[in-house]
Amino acid sequence: MINDFGEKIGGARKDLWKERGLMVEDLDGMTQGEKEKYVKKDCIWPKEDMKALVADGMPRFVVYFRNEVRKWVHPQPKEQISAEAYIDGVRKIKGLAESIKEESDIPVFVDRMTSMILFKSGRYYDYVDSYRGIIKGQNILNYGRNIKLRQLKARMFKERFAMTEEEIMDHEYPILYVDGDTFVIEENMGKLYVVQKFPNGKIFYHPTNGIVPKEQTWFVLRGNDIVFLSENKEECVKEQKKLFDLSETKKAKKVSAKKKITTAERIFSSTTFLPHTTVS
Repeated sequence: MINDFGEKIGGARKDLWKERGLMVEDLDGMTQGEKEKYVKKDCIWPKEDMKALVADGMPRFVVYFRNEVRKWVHPQPKEQISAEAYIDGVRKIKGLAESIKEESDIPVFVDRMTSMILFKSGRYYDYVDSYRGIIKGQNILNYGRNIKLRQLKARMFKERFAMTEEEIMDHEYPILYVDGDTFVIEENMGKLYVVQKFPNGKIFYHPTNGIVPKEQTWFVLRGNDIVFLSENKEECVKEQKKLFDLSETKKAKKVSAKKKITTAERIFSSTTFLPHTTVS
């Protein structure tokens, strides 16, 4: 039992919160000022090590979605709800989020969250108990739609969330093989394309730079464009790395140029100009 609460609130107990999060019983002995300082989302629901979770095998989108749910929670109590109600509500949301282990768990989570924090009042929803001051409920209603989940997944890849360099290259410049089964050559309006076949449709990949698609060859994609083709996969791997490095160099130059502009604007805005005078 730690008795030196007032002196060690920033040390021993904060270390404990990092492990299991702030709980209602931790409020015992806190002053009002300490409650205002420590009753916050970051203390109750410490941010997970997302890269470690992905590395340990948790599906990337599950990790990303769980973090998204955490973002919906207000950083601290709103609507004048009590510290106890805020902690209890955040911990319940945290527990539900942590029950998501696979993508197939997300719809179940959405249903359980909706019934826990909201209730239908005529044509509209309202909040259950104190949840108005804990979380923005519209978010959970939005993610009851598959299109919103697809948009979130697209954003995850755009942000390169918890991805290694190799994973980024494989996603942005995938290397595929014309096997004559899933990937085939088809002619359309006098031009040859590589076509990926699905049970309910197909995707056309467009050759660029004079590339002529052939059976039993490897190719590198950028978007839906075939930018490189070879019978040797290793050649495609080299081209993939070259494309990635070129893209990263261009991005770095853009960031550098933007920083220079921002710095110049800051210097200009802070410069004091003397009034113009005419010497007669």
